[in-house]
Amino acid sequence: MAEASVVFVSLAALCEFVWVLQSVYQLPASKVAMSIRILLNAENVVADSASVEAGLQMLEKGADFADGVIAQTGFDQGAEQFLTFDRKALRSLKALGMTALAPS
Repeated sequence: MAEASVVFVSLAALCEFVWVLQSVYQLPASKVAMSIRILLNAENVVADSASVEAGLQMLEKGADFADGVIAQTGFDQGAEQFLTFDRKALRSLKALGMTALAPS
């Protein structure tokens, strides 16, 4: 990676990375977030920074990284609301100021 001019890290790869670090290696959210920030701070690494940041904010609040990524990606594509059956995600997204609701 250090010798590549540009390294693109997809959102799917980051979601899997988070899952593996938490599920397999049992790392706490703070260490997972730090690992992502270190990776993305490399000069040659490119990623969807807004979606990654939303995921990191969720992760740091004890919620799911992927939920933040999914919500932000939707908003970036023009969505006005995030709809979820996941009550924890709903509370966390609202706490971050995102428009989120549960289906009735």
